[in-house]
Amino acid sequence: MSTRKIRIRRERRGTTVVETAVVLPVFLLMVFVILEFGHAFMVTQVLQAAARRGARLGVTTGATSEDVVQKVKDILSGTISTDDVTVIVKNADVFDTSGSAPGDIALLPDVEVADMEPRQLFLVRVEVPYDNVRVINLEFLAGIVLKGQAVMRHE
Repeated sequence: MSTRKIRIRRERRGTTVVETAVVLPVFLLMVFVILEFGHAFMVTQVLQAAARRGARLGVTTGATSEDVVQKVKDILSGTISTDDVTVIVKNADVFDTSGSAPGDIALLPDVEVADMEPRQLFLVRVEVPYDNVRVINLEFLAGIVLKGQAVMRHE
């Protein structure tokens, strides 16, 4: 090998280490963010499925709002801590009359599913704070609430 090539190689000996030290943290941060967003998306899908199955129980005759809440919590118990979960059952007739939802679903009136008329709309919403289900502490996602909901008609 020529002395010129050896001299260039010696001058660039630490370049790989420096480049790795700069790129590796950024790459790992990207990987962890992707994993955390995937986990948050999975939890959101689980909440959506639990709300749907709870609402499906609520459309049958004889089921109470407490049965719906318990069904949702039973479904979620295998995935997340149900102590952190908020389940609400609301009257959703506002969707039939005005066609649009209020800004805050919590403002809708509570409803007892067993006392509902046939074809009356009701809503089941499941919420959990992201901070209670996160895998990695990403501060820019703090304060977010993950939600799932289903709207169905009573039979």
